[in-house]
This record gives sequence, structure tokens and C-alpha cells, in this order.
Amino acid sequence: MRFAKISKSIQTNLTLDALSSIFLSLKTHDELQQQLKKLTLCCKSLENDDDKTRYYTGLHTYNVFKLVIDYIHPFIKVHLNTVLPAEDQILLTLVKLRLNLDFKDLAYRFGISKFSTSTYFKNTLRIIYLRFKTLVFWPDRSIILKTVPSCFKESFHENTTIIIDCFEIRTQTPSNMLAAAQSWSNYKHSQTVKYLIGITPQGSVCFISEGWGGRVSDKFLIQNSVLLNQLVPGDVVMADRDFLIREFVELFQASVKIPAFTRGKSQLHPVDLEKTRSIAHVRIHVERVIGGIRQKYSILHDVVPILLLNTGGEQPILDEIVHVCCALFN
Repeated sequence: MRFAKISKSIQTNLTLDALSSIFLSLKTHDELQQQLKKLTLCCKSLENDDDKTRYYTGLHTYNVFKLVIDYIHPFIKVHLNTVLPAEDQILLTLVKLRLNLDFKDLAYRFGISKFSTSTYFKNTLRIIYLRFKTLVFWPDRSIILKTVPSCFKESFHENTTIIIDCFEIRTQTPSNMLAAAQSWSNYKHSQTVKYLIGITPQGSVCFISEGWGGRVSDKFLIQNSVLLNQLVPGDVVMADRDFLIREFVELFQASVKIPAFTRGKSQLHPVDLEKTRSIAHVRIHVERVIGGIRQKYSILHDVVPILLLNTGGEQPILDEIVHVCCALFN
């Protein structure tokens, strides 16, 4: 009997030691998993790290990133065979816009296939576009005019509602000869997609057109956008060059203001210093916004592949990309 008691005691001790060892191993495993998550790219790796969040997403803080996640997350469908959580699908999409990493690069970083990476990007981009497209909007005129910066008001018409310009994004050359010809830009000397952008005096994007082949003129782009339909009587449209749209704008009882000293001149006379400052203010204002968007989102700065020129839903994927980037910039 005494031997049996000793044997049971030893077995109990061995069992407790084994359980303790297993518990310690599990704890170590969990700690290693947490460290691994911080080394790989996922939402967990950005947690409470504003600098890292800003670098990978372009959003100012981790808290802002979380707000975006919380808003978009419910609209992403997750199935049993979904290999990437919804929040990481959003992160992947933002990283693609921000850094324009190759899909194969993103596949390695997120631990999924290249095909899945491309699919998640397109699907999630569409959802973000549908939810954020209203962030690019034309503010109420009274709000615009009440908050026009004093320096802007001194240089230009105090009733300026919108400053317009066009910008182009370089693309790969289409294999179709007609498409290649339509996308050729004499200004950029390459294939491009061209957009009309509208900026408020306060510096936010209030209008972005659909994309057109780089061959189209500024006038054609404006005529075939809905910008003119947004105008109301008394609006003043500012541009740093003549878009040849005065007669169309005036149909809406609005006006176009172009610095008179730039008309018919290839360059400014050195003595026109004060006037030069005025045109410089317009150019700097526009370039600050467009340049800021391109700098923040590398996908708009690099050459866009044909893959992203295709239609993902109701419109080309590139149009959704441009709109989302402008919305996030605002």
C-alpha cells in the first residue's frame, strides 16, 4: 500500500510538471506569434505606432486608421475560404495606394498569393470608393466665400469659388493602336490618362472628373465633365491659363478669371514682378494640392499598368484610385 501511494504521488508530480511545461510552451508560442505579427505587415503591426501607420497608409495617426477600418470593415464580405482578415484587406489596399508596391511584393508581405493580393485590392478599392466618394464635394458657396484665405483674396477675385487645372498620369502603352493613339500626350510625350481637377481656395479637392486619353484638349475635358453643371450664378472659376470655356461658363451666369497678362505671351516680362506674384500664387496653390496628392500616393506618380486601366465596376479602376486618393487627401 505504501508503495502504491508513493507511485501515485510521483505520477501527480510528473503530471503537474508536464502541464507546467506545456503551459510555458504555449505562452512562449503566443509571445513568438505576437512578435511575428509585428515583423509581418498586418494591422496588429501598426498598433499605436503613428509613424509606421503614416508611412504605410498615408493617414496621419493610428487612430485615424482605426476609424477608416471601423467604417469600411462591415462592408467587406468574409467567407470561410477568405485567407486575409477584412481589416488587413483594407490595409493592403491603402499600402498599394501609398507605396505602389508590386502585387508580388505585397503577396510576400501579407503571406498570400499574388492572385489573391490583386483580387483583394480591386474588391476593397471598390468598397472604399463607394463609401468615400462623397468626401470629394463642392462646399456651399457661402462657406467657401466666408473662409477664403486673406492672402488669396488679396491676389484674386474675392468671389473665387474654384480653381481648375488638368493633370496627367503616365500609363503603359496599350497594345491596341487606336487606344495608344488616343492616350498619347504631346505635353508629357508618353501615354497618359488625363483628369480635370477642381480645388477650393482653402486647398481641398472639390471636383475630379473621369479620366480621358491624354490626347484630349483641356476644353474637351471640361465640356464633357459635369463641372459646368455644378456652377451657379455668380460663381467665379479661376485658372492660370485660358481653357477656352468662357462662353460655356457664362451660360450658367458664372465667369472665368484668367490673369490678363498671361494671354498671348509665351513668357512674362521681368519687370512684371507684382503680376508675376499673382500668377505664381495660382500655380503654387494648384501644384501644392496636386503635388501633395502625388507625393502621398505613389500609385499616381508611377507609370500605371494596363491592368489598372480596365473597368472594375461601373468605371475604370484608375478612376476609382484617383477619386479615393483625392478623398483621403482631403
